Amino acid sequence: MKRLILLGLFLSLSSTSIAAEQIRLYKQYIVGTPKAYLQKAHVLEDCSAKYEQGTLCMKNHSLSGENTEIAFRFLNDRLVSIVLMVPLGDVNKIKKMFHVMKTQFDL
Repeated sequence: MKRLILLGLFLSLSSTSIAAEQIRLYKQYIVGTPKAYLQKAHVLEDCSAKYEQGTLCMKNHSLSGENTEIAFRFLNDRLVSIVLMVPLGDVNKIKKMFHVMKTQFDL
């Protein structure tokens, strides 16, 4: 019985600390950020037709000097993922983006 109580206490404490951790997707964008907050902080437009229902996009974002679009994906009006859309027209841009991904992101 003591083991069950200790196990329950441990699980409740560990789940609290896990919930308190913030998962950073990219720069200042954190999993669970409310959609309304992002809409107030940035100029976003609905790009549901381009990606999926409920997706909001921010155009003209610079990623290592390249013009990109950020697509914000939501579940229950909370941020769950970000997609960086980069037009890669030549081999040099592709090499540059692979280098950026290797050095600036945790993959």
